[in-house]
Amino acid sequence: MPARLHCLTLPVDHLQASILFYRDGLGLEWEDKEDHAVFWLSPDVLLMVLPRQRFGGYVELAGQETASGGSSGIIMTYFASSEEEVDSLLEQALEYGSSGQAAVQRPWGYSGYVCDPDGHIWEVLHFSPALSEEPAGEEEANFDEDFSADNWDDDDPYADDDVS
Repeated sequence: MPARLHCLTLPVDHLQASILFYRDGLGLEWEDKEDHAVFWLSPDVLLMVLPRQRFGGYVELAGQETASGGSSGIIMTYFASSEEEVDSLLEQALEYGSSGQAAVQRPWGYSGYVCDPDGHIWEVLHFSPALSEEPAGEEEANFDEDFSADNWDDDDPYADDDVS
């Protein structure tokens, strides 16, 4: 059976600031749940933001400790329909986020980054035509070639690392 992700839960230190970021900055539909908030990423996938202390109670059930605020152990990617949408969404999200990086063309598409008020990283990405769902002409995506180390930036410090 294929794995399915239905809920992504993030710890937050400032619930109201997170609501503003996700609702107004990223434009996500949401539900106010009194002591947390739920944002719909798709009809079947939701993002829940919980106050860090409450989140910690669940993490402790798994025998782990809650990460401190500002840690970034995950990058979430928002797929935009155009480069213009990437720029617009980044600009809008930065009004409610803590920091970010302007979008640039990369081997896999046009993308930039923004952090929510608690330091969780979002990449806003528009895939290049070679990787989009509607390839230009008869061209099809070739993931082995498109993501090959030969296509990485020369200044990538990990380009020569052996990952086998």
